[in-house]
Amino acid sequence: MAEPARADPPPATAPTPGHPPRLADDFANLRPVERVALADLLADPARLKARIAGRGRTPLIVTGVADTWAEPVRADPLGCLRARAHGDSVISVHRTPRGGPRRPGGQMTVAEFFAAVFDRGESARVFGLTTGHFPAEAVGAYRPPDALIGALPIRDRYFGIETGMLFLGNDAATDMHYDREWNDLLHIAVAGRRRLTLFAPDQSTALHKLPLISDSALDFDRPTPPDTLGIDQAIGYRCELEAGEMLVLPCRYWHFIEYIEPSAAVSYSFYTSRITWLFGTLNGLFYNGFSVARRFNEAGWFRRWGRWHARTRAKLRYGPPRGPAVAMLRAGGLALTWLAERTVYCLLWYPMLFFFLARYRGGANIYASKT
Repeated sequence: MAEPARADPPPATAPTPGHPPRLADDFANLRPVERVALADLLADPARLKARIAGRGRTPLIVTGVADTWAEPVRADPLGCLRARAHGDSVISVHRTPRGGPRRPGGQMTVAEFFAAVFDRGESARVFGLTTGHFPAEAVGAYRPPDALIGALPIRDRYFGIETGMLFLGNDAATDMHYDREWNDLLHIAVAGRRRLTLFAPDQSTALHKLPLISDSALDFDRPTPPDTLGIDQAIGYRCELEAGEMLVLPCRYWHFIEYIEPSAAVSYSFYTSRITWLFGTLNGLFYNGFSVARRFNEAGWFRRWGRWHARTRAKLRYGPPRGPAVAMLRAGGLALTWLAERTVYCLLWYPMLFFFLARYRGGANIYASKT
């Protein structure tokens, strides 16, 4: 019998045992994510389209996805993934434990990473492994069923170059961000559990979005800085994704992912309209020129401007009320800071595209090299 739709129990906001208080624990307005069985979703095409590709869609967890995997993947999904990895390929690894100070990453082979995380339980995380580290059929073994894929307006990122990206780790956390290519995501847990905190695009100011790029100016894995306005008013979702489940994440949704135990997941991208695909691709090219090719996001001038921009917008939006005149001035200030950011973005777009194309020879190998 198909599992009825349900939601997670209300998420706890208490600090994670064994970790110091963090900004991620300070959210007071988090809701559970709805869960629905895959069989129920496929049985109602209209509901499938509305919940996964319709206007106003919200995050959704689909259960029972692992039941559609072929043997032997269904019996031992992590073992099959590990057995088919290019074990000698070298990857960049984040080694910062949850709640700990940021530490420089390192490099190791894929085989060494699997041993460190899944055999010894060490803290480590890798981002976006692709066919440069796993055969395409290894990643494709965890795709959703064809009946679901066929019902979606699929457009993989960057003209079909990407078919899937793997995210693996333990005792680690990502930055708070949204995907700069504006793609929707099917995020499928292959093994282990991970906790996700999600926010809609309209919460960007509360989350202290940096200008030009889709990252937050705040570190949500560290204690809350003093006088951080807006965080207590952010409205979002929190869930734990179990092995064999799929999170459907809408375009431009913020996400903060915690690897609370050794876990692996694969993500597939899709778009719901050609307009979103076009603007997302242009924005992704800008980001890769700005942050990947030139690393301007790490420069001191950008850090200072970015923090000031994010903090100023939060003060304008969430500062204490001081009368209608001040409210009008604040609204004008928000409009001016938005206009300034968009102006800088437009002026820099062509140079960033040049940097990206010059480094990656047209972009065809960027995902094979990015870890």
